[in-house]
Amino acid sequence: MNRGTLIRVAVTTGLLFGGWILSTLVVHPYLTSSVQAASEDVEVWVEGPWAYADDPRPGHDGIVLIAPNANSINHLPPAVSHAGGDSPVGSSIIAINNLTTPSPCPSPCTFHSSPDVPVDKNKLISLLNAPAGNYIISIPRPDYYEQAVTQSSRLRYGWWDECRPFNPPHTPTNKNCHNSSADDKFVTQMILHYSVTDLDGFTLDMKAYDFEDRRFIHIFMTPQGKMDPCDTDGRRAFGGLIGLFKLKSAEPLYIDLRSPNGPYASDDPPNAANCLDNDPQRPGHLSMAGSLTDSISYLEAYLISPAQGAPQRARDSFERIDWFRILLPREQQSIFDTRMNAVNSFLEKIEKVRTPDPSEQIKAVQDLIVAVTLINRHDGSGACRNPLLPLNPI
Repeated sequence: MNRGTLIRVAVTTGLLFGGWILSTLVVHPYLTSSVQAASEDVEVWVEGPWAYADDPRPGHDGIVLIAPNANSINHLPPAVSHAGGDSPVGSSIIAINNLTTPSPCPSPCTFHSSPDVPVDKNKLISLLNAPAGNYIISIPRPDYYEQAVTQSSRLRYGWWDECRPFNPPHTPTNKNCHNSSADDKFVTQMILHYSVTDLDGFTLDMKAYDFEDRRFIHIFMTPQGKMDPCDTDGRRAFGGLIGLFKLKSAEPLYIDLRSPNGPYASDDPPNAANCLDNDPQRPGHLSMAGSLTDSISYLEAYLISPAQGAPQRARDSFERIDWFRILLPREQQSIFDTRMNAVNSFLEKIEKVRTPDPSEQIKAVQDLIVAVTLINRHDGSGACRNPLLPLNPI
């Protein structure tokens, strides 16, 4: 082999070896410290009666999630899930480890939120600094927001009375009323995305946790009981959330939710079997005894042990249940009336005689059970149908 051949072989061998090293480093970046590791995606899922905003407090550059006290809206307190289970939150701080350069939202980047709600900035800061039993979660600003679930709802500044009646041949008092409403499918469950260099977890109030299923955090607030046909607790949850803020608008903000198999209540003519008449948001509304589930539980317990309960609360619970008659099919209303009239007769009797006959107690409880079984309900109070509200502090 001559000298030129040796040189060509050496060069070829060097190129092949160098190419192998380069390809190895590209395919296996952990073999060299000079090659940057690819970022990982962390997802934070948020659902429940939350509002959210960029944190307006000086020196804070993340976002805040805000929810009303659970007892006021018939919910369980919020919690954050992680690899070890769930942890409660109050006024809490979430920090995600190893954040890196944010990633752009993949195309198409769709996030159909409800319209921003302008609120007083100073009042919001006061709430964040002194939550007074409400829930505040501070978390880094995400790379981007993603919608997970959307639900139909109607939002309007000002109550609905002037919108009704609406369906033809009726004409609303204010023909422009519905033009001023935001009526669409809005985000009710969202995902906050974060880029990290390593999936080694997060901290909640300075305590370290591993991610759930390797890269997930779930922030949730669970409704209690069952949803009535009007989704009363969903309406109550929205009113409780809006009540935390000082709105910049002259009128309060209200929500209307579709019935499970029908239109919005604000489309019904006055005095129809609609859900606005007993809406907890309604101006001047005298709230009845808690949720339907609470009313049923209390009244049943009272019928069994009247000496242990309060007659007025039992009466309020009865009225709360009896209101749902107007939402029953006509063929079921007579059955409902018969059973509830029997319960009412028993209530009137024990208001005078506090030690009723045991057989009459059993009969009253049976009548109540038959009556409430006619009311169509399903698990969950329905607050998950409310949009997650973006705030605009001004």
